[in-house]
Amino acid sequence: AGVKGLIMIKDIINEYYQKGYSLIPLKNNSKFPAIRWKKYRRRRASLEEILNWFINFKELKFMNFKEPNIGLVTGEKLVSIDVDYPSLLPELFKLLPEAEKTTRVKTKRGFQFYFSNNGYKIRSTKNLFGLGIELHAKGRQVVAPPSKINGFIYHFEIPLSQIKPLPEKIIKYLEGTLPGIETGIKEGGPAPGVEVEYKQRRALSLPRYNGQDRYCIKQIWDRELKAGERDSSLFILYNLLLQNKNKADYAKKITILKNNS
Repeated sequence: AGVKGLIMIKDIINEYYQKGYSLIPLKNNSKFPAIRWKKYRRRRASLEEILNWFINFKELKFMNFKEPNIGLVTGEKLVSIDVDYPSLLPELFKLLPEAEKTTRVKTKRGFQFYFSNNGYKIRSTKNLFGLGIELHAKGRQVVAPPSKINGFIYHFEIPLSQIKPLPEKIIKYLEGTLPGIETGIKEGGPAPGVEVEYKQRRALSLPRYNGQDRYCIKQIWDRELKAGERDSSLFILYNLLLQNKNKADYAKKITILKNNS
């Protein structure tokens, strides 16, 4: 069984490597890297390095002699959408039909959707399309099959052979909502197809993180307020801005802008 396991892991590593992906070892039963991996955000480890990590794992004493999980570095070759709540899938598929057809990994809580990236420098975000879902790109890594965490084995529901190119809609969305986004496409000015509301948000940007969780602020800011919830939502927004150590006049300005949107 041990020999078969080594052969299997070598085959898996080789498949990832031949597709141009950058691999790192993750701690056993964990999502966290087992090595200092900063340099591997800039360069891909050689196949020899990778095999030493995964095949000769008993030499890695800091992992207590346990087999590591597999991490794929995201960025110039691979971009992944991480959805922890399956209830968000219908909205994601509506906004991004390509996600329904591309490589899909089943995680314990939800799914990962892989897209191939042709060298564009795409930054990561925790709120893609305002849905509160994560886009893993530059400077991040994802847990890859057949990693195992708390008894659950990550596995492909749609194989790597069916991976789709990074949708242009993601690039345009990031260009429109994240100032200074590095895509290698846009030279300046708003991206084609980006709605006016995005330009308004950039003109008066949300405050930086000041010690409080900004997710609730962004959730209110990004969605359309319906009749019956507007007053309470604006009240919550104003108070969250104050809790996030913004001055009262700035919090008021943000709240008025949202009310007029």
